[in-house]
Amino acid sequence: MSLSWDDDWPAPPRFDITNFALGAVVSSLLVGVLGYGTLIFFAAITPREEGVNIGGGLLVTLGCLLAVALGAAVTAWRARRRHSQPIPEGVSAGLVGFTLAVIGAGYLFFIVGDVPLLEIFSVLPLLLPGIGAAFAGAGLGSLGREQHRSW
Repeated sequence: MSLSWDDDWPAPPRFDITNFALGAVVSSLLVGVLGYGTLIFFAAITPREEGVNIGGGLLVTLGCLLAVALGAAVTAWRARRRHSQPIPEGVSAGLVGFTLAVIGAGYLFFIVGDVPLLEIFSVLPLLLPGIGAAFAGAGLGSLGREQHRSW
């Protein structure tokens, strides 16, 4: 089969905004549960006189990166099933979800508790390794065998 200039060329896959939005919400919820949920848990069990819990901080970091990767993987998997762009949708949804969770939790901690606002946004440097986690999750989510139907 050869295509000439008169034939219609197949259209490139489009960026699915609804899949991106759903993936950003899923990623934001996962960061809230795995990242900030761990932070709240370790803040509750660590006495104030002991100071900072380094192990809890490492688990919060790992939880945030895992949540970004899972959100990106779910979004990329859905994009592959819907025949859209898995890698751009997954990576952008994971990073936007992380940023939304940081802003939302920061606002909540600032209003409810006496936590300084600059301490909450100290998690934002995780965006750099979060990019790697989002690419890894989107890459894993976009893997898979294409299912062709033979009628």
